[in-house]
Amino acid sequence: MMKYALYISLILVLLSTCSSDDDQVVTSELQPFFDLFQEEGLKRGVDVDYNVIQITGRVADLLDRNVNGWCSFNEDKPHEIIIDTDYWATADDFDKEFILMHELGHCYLNRLHVDDVDVNGNCLSIMHSSTESCIFPYDEETRDAYLDELFK
Repeated sequence: MMKYALYISLILVLLSTCSSDDDQVVTSELQPFFDLFQEEGLKRGVDVDYNVIQITGRVADLLDRNVNGWCSFNEDKPHEIIIDTDYWATADDFDKEFILMHELGHCYLNRLHVDDVDVNGNCLSIMHSSTESCIFPYDEETRDAYLDELFK
Protein backbone atom coordinates (compact mmCIF):
# COMPACT_ATOMS: atom_id res chain seq x y z
CA MET A 1 0.00 0.00 0.00
CA MET A 2 2.83 2.38 0.89
CA LYS A 3 4.45 1.60 -2.46
CA TYR A 4 1.32 2.74 -4.37
CA ALA A 5 1.08 5.92 -2.31
CA LEU A 6 4.68 6.74 -3.23
CA TYR A 7 3.96 6.20 -6.94
CA ILE A 8 0.83 8.32 -6.80
CA SER A 9 2.71 11.10 -4.99
CA LEU A 10 5.47 11.00 -7.59
CA ILE A 11 2.97 11.19 -10.45
CA LEU A 12 1.17 14.14 -8.82
CA VAL A 13 4.46 16.01 -8.37
CA LEU A 14 5.41 15.41 -12.00
CA LEU A 15 2.01 16.53 -13.26
CA SER A 16 2.05 19.68 -11.14
CA THR A 17 5.42 20.76 -12.55
CA CYS A 18 4.33 20.32 -16.16
CA SER A 19 2.74 23.25 -17.93
CA SER A 20 1.34 24.03 -21.32
CA ASP A 21 0.95 27.30 -23.22
CA ASP A 22 -2.62 27.42 -21.91
CA ASP A 23 -1.27 27.67 -18.36
CA GLN A 24 1.24 30.39 -19.22
CA VAL A 25 0.44 33.64 -17.44
CA VAL A 26 1.50 35.85 -20.37
CA THR A 27 2.02 34.44 -23.85
CA SER A 28 5.45 34.86 -25.39
CA GLU A 29 4.26 37.32 -28.06
CA LEU A 30 2.89 39.71 -25.40
CA GLN A 31 5.65 39.30 -22.79
CA PRO A 32 8.03 41.89 -24.32
CA PHE A 33 5.28 44.52 -24.05
CA PHE A 34 4.52 43.58 -20.43
CA ASP A 35 8.25 43.99 -19.75
CA LEU A 36 8.27 47.33 -21.56
CA PHE A 37 5.32 48.56 -19.46
CA GLN A 38 7.31 47.65 -16.36
CA GLU A 39 10.43 49.46 -17.65
CA GLU A 40 8.52 52.59 -18.67
CA GLY A 41 6.76 52.68 -15.31
CA LEU A 42 10.07 52.46 -13.47
CA LYS A 43 11.47 55.36 -15.54
CA ARG A 44 8.54 57.41 -14.25
CA GLY A 45 8.74 56.31 -10.62
CA VAL A 46 6.06 53.60 -10.78
CA ASP A 47 7.16 50.17 -9.58
CA VAL A 48 5.15 47.73 -11.68
CA ASP A 49 5.20 44.48 -9.71
CA TYR A 50 3.37 41.64 -11.44
CA ASN A 51 3.65 39.60 -8.24
CA VAL A 52 1.33 42.07 -6.51
CA ILE A 53 -1.19 42.32 -9.35
CA GLN A 54 -1.03 39.16 -11.42
CA ILE A 55 -2.20 39.77 -14.96
CA THR A 56 -2.66 37.17 -17.64
CA GLY A 57 -2.27 38.07 -21.29
CA ARG A 58 -3.01 36.27 -24.52
CA VAL A 59 -3.97 36.76 -28.15
CA ALA A 60 -7.37 35.29 -29.06
CA ASP A 61 -10.37 35.88 -31.27
CA LEU A 62 -12.64 38.57 -29.80
CA LEU A 63 -16.31 38.34 -30.64
CA ASP A 64 -16.82 42.10 -30.83
CA ARG A 65 -15.22 43.23 -34.10
CA ASN A 66 -15.07 46.82 -32.81
CA VAL A 67 -12.72 45.85 -29.96
CA ASN A 68 -9.02 45.21 -30.53
CA GLY A 69 -8.21 44.40 -26.92
CA TRP A 70 -9.64 44.38 -23.44
CA CYS A 71 -8.85 44.01 -19.79
CA SER A 72 -11.30 41.74 -18.01
CA PHE A 73 -12.17 42.11 -14.35
CA ASN A 74 -14.63 39.22 -14.06
CA GLU A 75 -14.45 36.77 -11.17
CA ASP A 76 -13.25 33.85 -13.31
CA LYS A 77 -10.37 35.71 -14.94
CA PRO A 78 -9.51 38.85 -12.99
CA HIS A 79 -6.91 41.04 -14.67
CA GLU A 80 -6.89 39.18 -17.98
CA ILE A 81 -5.81 40.98 -21.13
CA ILE A 82 -6.94 39.61 -24.46
CA ILE A 83 -5.76 41.10 -27.75
CA ASP A 84 -7.69 40.25 -30.91
CA THR A 85 -5.91 37.80 -33.20
CA ASP A 86 -6.62 39.72 -36.42
CA TYR A 87 -5.52 43.02 -34.90
CA TRP A 88 -2.30 41.50 -33.57
CA ALA A 89 -1.47 39.90 -36.92
CA THR A 90 -1.69 43.22 -38.79
CA ALA A 91 -0.52 45.72 -36.15
CA ASP A 92 2.90 47.34 -36.36
CA ASP A 93 5.15 47.62 -33.30
CA PHE A 94 3.75 51.03 -32.27
CA ASP A 95 0.17 49.71 -32.49
CA LYS A 96 1.10 46.64 -30.44
CA GLU A 97 2.84 48.79 -27.86
CA PHE A 98 -0.11 51.17 -27.70
CA ILE A 99 -2.74 48.46 -27.19
CA LEU A 100 -0.74 46.77 -24.42
CA MET A 101 0.06 50.07 -22.68
CA HIS A 102 -3.63 50.98 -22.87
CA GLU A 103 -4.90 47.64 -21.56
CA LEU A 104 -2.25 47.48 -18.84
CA GLY A 105 -3.34 51.00 -17.94
CA HIS A 106 -6.76 49.51 -17.19
CA CYS A 107 -5.58 46.22 -15.62
CA TYR A 108 -2.59 47.40 -13.61
CA LEU A 109 -3.09 51.12 -13.03
CA ASN A 110 -6.91 50.98 -12.78
CA ARG A 111 -7.17 53.83 -15.29
CA LEU A 112 -10.48 54.58 -16.95
CA HIS A 113 -10.99 56.02 -20.42
CA VAL A 114 -10.06 59.67 -20.88
CA ASP A 115 -11.38 61.30 -24.05
CA ASP A 116 -10.02 64.82 -23.47
CA VAL A 117 -8.62 66.50 -26.58
CA ASP A 118 -6.38 69.46 -27.33
CA VAL A 119 -7.41 72.36 -29.62
CA ASN A 120 -6.40 70.29 -32.67
CA GLY A 121 -8.53 67.29 -31.67
CA ASN A 122 -5.56 65.17 -30.57
CA CYS A 123 -6.09 62.70 -27.73
CA LEU A 124 -4.50 63.89 -24.50
CA SER A 125 -4.27 60.39 -23.07
CA ILE A 126 -3.29 56.91 -24.23
CA MET A 127 -6.42 55.88 -22.28
CA HIS A 128 -8.85 57.28 -24.89
CA SER A 129 -11.89 55.13 -25.65
CA SER A 130 -11.45 54.95 -29.42
CA THR A 131 -9.81 56.61 -32.39
CA GLU A 132 -13.24 57.95 -33.26
CA SER A 133 -13.21 60.14 -30.14
CA CYS A 134 -9.97 61.91 -31.06
CA ILE A 135 -6.87 61.86 -33.26
CA PHE A 136 -4.22 59.60 -31.78
CA PRO A 137 -0.72 60.22 -33.16
CA TYR A 138 1.23 57.58 -31.17
CA ASP A 139 4.71 57.57 -32.67
CA GLU A 140 8.35 58.28 -31.80
CA GLU A 141 7.66 62.00 -31.33
CA THR A 142 4.61 61.68 -29.07
CA ARG A 143 5.35 58.41 -27.27
CA ASP A 144 7.11 59.83 -24.19
CA ALA A 145 4.40 62.42 -23.54
CA TYR A 146 1.67 59.79 -23.73
CA LEU A 147 3.59 57.44 -21.44
CA ASP A 148 4.28 60.29 -18.98
CA GLU A 149 0.53 60.92 -18.82
CA LEU A 150 -0.24 57.21 -18.46
CA PHE A 151 1.97 56.78 -15.39
CA LYS A 152 1.21 60.16 -13.75
